[in-house]
Amino acid sequence: MARDDSAREQINKLRDKKWVDKRLDALNVAEPGARKRLARAIGPYHKNDWDYRTTDARIAALRSMTDGLDAAGRERTWSALFTRLGGAIAPAWKSVYAK
Repeated sequence: MARDDSAREQINKLRDKKWVDKRLDALNVAEPGARKRLARAIGPYHKNDWDYRTTDARIAALRSMTDGLDAAGRERTWSALFTRLGGAIAPAWKSVYAK
């Protein structure tokens, strides 16, 4: 158990507690107004509690946020959220979730 606590302490030292807010701010620059929609989609992210019962609602909110975007808009959105991964996430999201 002590090893787990030590690892958790080390990870918490490296963790950027404002990462989500920084990504949401970047998203708002890429797609004005999207910050509020995404914050609603991901729910109470400050608590770090991912409740899988709300996953479908979060996916639906993300779909409504991205469905109206063209390919470039989707890539800007995902790149704002996941920096270097946006180019890969955009087509993957489209193949799985886009209507």
